[in-house]
Amino acid sequence: LAEDDILSLTRNQAKGDADAAINKLVESALDYDETRFEECIQEAITDTDLLSAVKNVIYPFMDMVGLLWLTNHVIPGQEHFSSAIIRRKIIAATDRLPRVKNSGERSVLVFTPSGEEHEIPILIAQYIMRKNKVQTVFAGADTTVELLEEFCRHHPATHLYFHLITNFTEKSAGEYLTDLCNRFPETKIIASGPAMKDCAPAKENCIILRSFDEMADYCSSLK
Repeated sequence: LAEDDILSLTRNQAKGDADAAINKLVESALDYDETRFEECIQEAITDTDLLSAVKNVIYPFMDMVGLLWLTNHVIPGQEHFSSAIIRRKIIAATDRLPRVKNSGERSVLVFTPSGEEHEIPILIAQYIMRKNKVQTVFAGADTTVELLEEFCRHHPATHLYFHLITNFTEKSAGEYLTDLCNRFPETKIIASGPAMKDCAPAKENCIILRSFDEMADYCSSLK
């Protein structure tokens, strides 16, 4: 699209989707107002719960930030500023959950592939699993396949869960998924994220979650 068309699309999207909470978050992020931003996030969580706040406020806010970035209304520093606060809130909520003892039945290694640095989606997935008494190990963002293999040699995982927003790997998203399935044939591979939307399940040991609700449902009743 031409620049004028992108700007027009951004404005129309904002008018249609943004409610008061999202607008407050955008305004405080643009101003680097940490106190107001935290208050807005906490208010959204208090009014409902963490998952509802993420689905209905935080994710739409992040989508809007992405659109504003395309039209030069947001700079990377503002995205990093807001992401850091959101990340901190999710980690704090996860730390308040009871620790899950290692039963030997399920152990989920949570990560993003090499080159993918967005941690918020996998932090949310881990929160849901922990809340539902599923043992998780958080490998974090930008995790190479070699690191996954090293970890699983010492601490075998029953599931590998990753989220991919933009395909930064040397392979396509589908090729990456197939490679993981082949390297870990006895492990359930769970994939989510926009980059996976057009991928078909590569092998019998993989599952693709194509929406927030699918992710939340699966992580709540993980088998």
